[in-house]
Amino acid sequence: MTQVASHLFDNLKDLDAISLLHLLKVCAYSDKTMSFRPTYANLTTVEDKIMYTLPDYLKADISVAVVSFFKLDYNPIKIINELNQMFKLSIFNKD
Repeated sequence: MTQVASHLFDNLKDLDAISLLHLLKVCAYSDKTMSFRPTYANLTTVEDKIMYTLPDYLKADISVAVVSFFKLDYNPIKIINELNQMFKLSIFNKD
């Protein structure tokens, strides 16, 4: 698993939204001693890729990425800031 995950992180440009979310989830929820732990640079690259195609990740459930980032001890500040801006622009009807 470690070699596969490492290879996938080295080739992020080839992954679609669903595959990238699954990769993050597997790394975040796997046993720390037995799995690949992405570097800060890897996670920054993933966050940049998510921001570049944010609508695809919103359709696929962005919460998976955010929770996985936190479990990997990474604060996805760009994503959180963008989600906060979207929330501020949203109009909610109170019935």
